[in-house]
Amino acid sequence: FVGYKGVIKWVLYFIEQLNCMMATEVITVSTGMIKIFKKMFFVNPKIQLAYPGSACGLPEDYFINLKTMQLIKNNAKQKNGYSNQTIFIFAGRAIERKGLLTVIKAFQNYNELYDDSILLLAGCSSNELLDRGISHSKIIPLGFVDDMQTYYNMSDVVLLPSLHEGFGYSLLEGAAKGNALISSDIPGPNDLVKNGITGFRVKAKSSTSLKDAMIKLTVKKDFLKKIQLSARIHAEKYKREIVIKNYLKIID
Repeated sequence: FVGYKGVIKWVLYFIEQLNCMMATEVITVSTGMIKIFKKMFFVNPKIQLAYPGSACGLPEDYFINLKTMQLIKNNAKQKNGYSNQTIFIFAGRAIERKGLLTVIKAFQNYNELYDDSILLLAGCSSNELLDRGISHSKIIPLGFVDDMQTYYNMSDVVLLPSLHEGFGYSLLEGAAKGNALISSDIPGPNDLVKNGITGFRVKAKSSTSLKDAMIKLTVKKDFLKKIQLSARIHAEKYKREIVIKNYLKIID
């Protein structure tokens, strides 16, 4: 309900109330969601979190090697026909609740200033762009992607300026592959996106705020590499073995 307005919002709000009030256990995926749940209930159930959060974490083999991270990313770029370009990636459904149009407008404005840049859109087809009247040589729609690892390896920054996320798995997956992060400043992603450390949080629906963060992250390559490294290290908190262990503690 958090990402909607009007009648739909209140219908979803009521369903969420009913689900949680009838449940024997309520487990959420982020500290941001705990804050939302605690404010919404007439009869407040005990909200639990399998620290540090997420639905199931990521397996060990998903994480890019720290020592060879930049080499792996550079090789992945060259293998796919890129070299010195800054590559942004958006992974999500082609809907505005996920911030698709905000991403596209921000990138168009960014690319006017820094034309050695690429935007990859995973989950968005070329037809979905054409239906919106969008055509840009540096915006590459990938359609449905079965395995995102190749694209996260070659990208530099994950963009997720959505209106609502319980957690934001594309951010975690991207961070595990050594990407800096930019998300909306909303509950959920703020567990992963630490301003000036793992990336930046920006005003929702603001392409200007997103573009400014993209510039801030990438204008200095050394700063970008520092943020990428911090994001990769922070992602280790969400290894599957850690998350599952804490879920089992709750269940037991």
